[in-house]
This record gives sequence, structure tokens and C-alpha cells, in this order.
Amino acid sequence: MTARLGRHSMGSLRVAADVPDGLSTGIVHIGLGAFHRAHQAVYTEDAIRHSGDRSWGIAAVAPRSSATVDAMSRQDGLYTVITRSNGERLARVVGVHTSALHLPSDPSRVVELLARPSTRIVTLTVTEKAYGFDPVTGGLADQSAARAEIAAGVPTTIVGLLVRAIQRRAGDDLPVTVLCCDNLRANGAALKRLVLQYVALLPRPEAERVTGFMARSVAFPNTVVDRIVPATTPADLAEAERLTGAHDEIPVVAEPFSQWVMQDGFIAGRPAWERAGATFTPDVARYEQLKLRLVNAPNSALAYLGILRGHRTIADSVCDQKVLPAVQRLLTQELVPTVSAPEGVDAARYAETALERFGNVSLGHTTRQVAMDGSRKLPERVVDVVRQRRAAGHDSRCACWW
Repeated sequence: MTARLGRHSMGSLRVAADVPDGLSTGIVHIGLGAFHRAHQAVYTEDAIRHSGDRSWGIAAVAPRSSATVDAMSRQDGLYTVITRSNGERLARVVGVHTSALHLPSDPSRVVELLARPSTRIVTLTVTEKAYGFDPVTGGLADQSAARAEIAAGVPTTIVGLLVRAIQRRAGDDLPVTVLCCDNLRANGAALKRLVLQYVALLPRPEAERVTGFMARSVAFPNTVVDRIVPATTPADLAEAERLTGAHDEIPVVAEPFSQWVMQDGFIAGRPAWERAGATFTPDVARYEQLKLRLVNAPNSALAYLGILRGHRTIADSVCDQKVLPAVQRLLTQELVPTVSAPEGVDAARYAETALERFGNVSLGHTTRQVAMDGSRKLPERVVDVVRQRRAAGHDSRCACWW
């Protein structure tokens, strides 16, 4: 019987596992999904390895299911990341997490963790809809629910959890950086707006105290993240066991490409993420537009057109000579011309690279997974392009017909 992945099985693994030890918790991450484990966690472990600073271990919080929390506990926080490109598989074991908690089971413990002096960064990947924002106003969608949450005294929403933690930190004057890594436009500024609107619903003296603390001691940098991380399948579990020689309940699969762009506005220190390949820039907006229009928009087009053609995966759509030319026309005629690329970035080549990534048949990234929550995604990926082109007197036939 194959041994379970864990600290006890490290010596018998078939892959090198350069897992840091002696970590203390400096980051609390909310959203223990596959993307975080294949993206921010990998960057952070690599940054620790390059810098030697072991104060940036990650305590992860699952806001819904406890399944991954339980599995991480059984595996001493370890899991496998399988990087797949066409015809090649590489596996590594990641061990940067110091603990994992389930928010619904013990919200007070999560608040206590967020309020600790050692916690200097709070990162989030909880999907766009989990923030409870109104896409029209950019504010809280349901203020009455926020008032009820405040009255109950137990945080049940993401924004409510953050506000409760910030209230605690304000009492001890403990600065913190809140780093949203979800696909919201100007995500740091958007989350700050939601938090401030929620804080304004507190009793007036408390609202003034917390607002003052936030103005001087809480930072919300904007970010852009990118890596294709498809949902894990039973076949992926079998492959992880074959590659590592250990049974892993929670492996993740990802493409080789990975990108993390951030404003360098961290108020209480940060890992040396740039040494792991992250980009720090004051002009995150251009990278955000680049990703929304040249990666996310054609990915959505491949998903919806592929579903109409009966394709299960995005790679199948790329191989379809009725779908691919339509997406290429969308890119070259309407998306690339509307992008203001960062200095040194060739927008046309960036778009070509995106299509090459989508054609990675090893990933099995499904059209259905990409097509989910389209009402949230498409306004920023496509509608803004249509508006921009029409304001300039151009048509948008490619963006509108699909």
C-alpha cells in the first residue's frame, strides 16, 4: 500500500521536495482552492527559499468546504503541484502552509488569527461573487444583510470577516496589508471601497475609529494574477501518486506559465516575491487590461463557442478550425487594438502566447469551468471593448456575435 504524503514520507519520494521548515505565520490566506495552492503558495515558498526569511509561512482559511482543510491536516500541510505542458509532466511537493482552518466551523478563531501581530499580510482568492459587491454601483450589494451580520456579532461574509479583524487590529495599532488576488477591476481599490462602506454601517464612534486606523495603517494594493489551474480529476490523483510515490488527496495541476503583478504598497513588509518571478509596478492597470482582454476574453470566447460546438475542453476548441479563426479575428481586429500595453510588452505576441497556452492538451481545462459565472465576467472582458470601439466610431462585430 502506498504511503500517504506527509513529513514522514519525504525521504522516500520520487521527486525532490525542498520544503522549508521552521516557518512562522506571516500571511493568512482566505480561499484554500486549487488556484492559491498552485500560484501564491508556490511564489511564497520560492521567495522563502531564495531569501531565507522563514517568517512568511501561510495559514490558509477555507470559507466553505472543510474537505481540503481536513486533507491538509492529514498530510502535514503538504501537497503536489503537477506542471503540465504538451507531452511533459513535472511534479513538486509544496509545504509552505503552517495551518489550515475552516471559517464556518470556528469564525472566532479565524478572526483571532487575522488579528495576531505576526500576521502582516492577508491574501484572498474567493472568486468575484464572494465579495458581495454590486457590479453597477461598485459598492455592497446588500447593506441590510451587512447590518444584520453586524448585529449578530459573528462574521459570515468575506467583507464582514475582514472588518472584524481590522477592528481588532485597530485596538492594538497593528498595520496590515490586504491583498486581493481575484479578478475584480482594480481589485485592491474595489475591496477597500467595500470594506469602508461596511465600516460606515458600524456605530458612529466605532466607524470613525476604524476609518482613521485604515487611513494610516491598512494597505490594499492592486494585483493581477494569471495561471491556468483546471479542476483536479481522479486521473490527476493517480498521476500524482505515480510521479511522487506517495498518496496525495489534494494535488493540483497547472500550466507552466505563471504571472503575478502587484503594486509595491505593502505597509508591514512582504516576502521577496520578485525573487520568485513576481512583477512589482505602479502601473498595474495596464497589466490588468492586458489580461482581461487578451487572455480572459478569448478564453471565454473559446468556452462558449466550444460548448456550442460540443467540445469538452478549451484545447478542443483551439483545435476546431471553425472556432479558432473566429477567436483570432476577435483578438486581432478588436481586442489587441484596444489595449494599452505596459512598456516592453508586445500585445500581439502576448495574445499569440495566450492561444498557445489554451492549446495545451495536457491540462484538460473544461469549457464548462471557464464559462461559469459569465454574467460577472463578460462585462469587463468584452462589454468594455464594445463601448470603447463604438465611442471611437468602430464596429464590434466579432465581440458581439458570439
